[in-house]
Amino acid sequence: MDDDDAGLWSRVRQGDELALAALFDRHEARLFRHACRLLTHREDAKDAVTVAFFELWRKRASVRLVDGSPLPWLLNTVAHSARNLERSVRRYRLTEEQVRTVAAAVLAALG
Repeated sequence: MDDDDAGLWSRVRQGDELALAALFDRHEARLFRHACRLLTHREDAKDAVTVAFFELWRKRASVRLVDGSPLPWLLNTVAHSARNLERSVRRYRLTEEQVRTVAAAVLAALG
């Protein structure tokens, strides 16, 4: 059985979920460290890694290996996911602050 990245990738492209799990086990720690450098919260880093593997599975027909490994593609996807998560968090915080401001103004007007 091929257990190098290229062999596992060949199986993933055929729909083998166990091969995807093997790639996850092999690369998750490195991807998580990469995500932790880009994000403030560990939970967000875990989410970025999860998103990258979901995308790898979803786009398995079109992902191209670099030097026989999906790792460069995964690192890039983790970085994009991290940026999207940061934007989402900033947007949520901004909305939350706006709600507090409006609520304070309404309470002041009523009170």
